[in-house]
Amino acid sequence: MKQCTKCNEVKGVSEYYVRKNGGIFACCKACTKAQVNAYAVKNRTLVRTTNKLASAKFREANRDAERERLSVYRATNAELCNQRVERWRKANPHKHAARQGQRRASKLNATPSFANQKYIALFYEMARLESERLGVDVHVDHIVPLKSSLVCGLHYEHNLQLLVASANLKKSNRVWPNMP
Repeated sequence: MKQCTKCNEVKGVSEYYVRKNGGIFACCKACTKAQVNAYAVKNRTLVRTTNKLASAKFREANRDAERERLSVYRATNAELCNQRVERWRKANPHKHAARQGQRRASKLNATPSFANQKYIALFYEMARLESERLGVDVHVDHIVPLKSSLVCGLHYEHNLQLLVASANLKKSNRVWPNMP
C-alpha cells in the first residue's frame, strides 16, 4: 500500500506506474493521467508538433514495415478506404480535377508523334475485358513511368502493359524490374 502525493489516497501498488529503474511513481495512475491530459490541453500545439515529428521519424526509420502495415490495412478495409477517397474527392473537386488535368497533360507531353493511338486504345479495351473476365481490376501500366525522378517514359504502345490493380499500385511510380 502506498499514499498518492496528489490525491492523498492510500492505494495498492498495482495502482501506480513503475519507473524504468524499478521504482514506483509518487502519484497514482489516475492522477498521472489527469496531469498528462492537463499538460496536453495547455500545450496543445507543442504536443501535436512533437507527435507529428516523432511519427514522421518513426515512419522514415521503418519505411518497409509501414508500407506493409498500410498494405494489409488497405486490403482488410478496402471498402472503408474507398469511401474515404470518395469523400475526399467530393470535398476537394478542384484538387482532384487539378491532379487529373496534370496527369492528362503529362500524357500529352509524353506521347510521341509515332505512337499508334489505335493500339493504345486497344490496351485500354483489353484492360476492361480482362477486368470483366477475371473479376478483378486490371490497369494499363506504363512500364517506364511517365514521370519519375530517375527516368521518364513515353506514352506509346511499347511502353504499356496490363497489370492487376494490386500489382500496379504496389509498383507505383517505379520501373518494374528495379522495384525495391
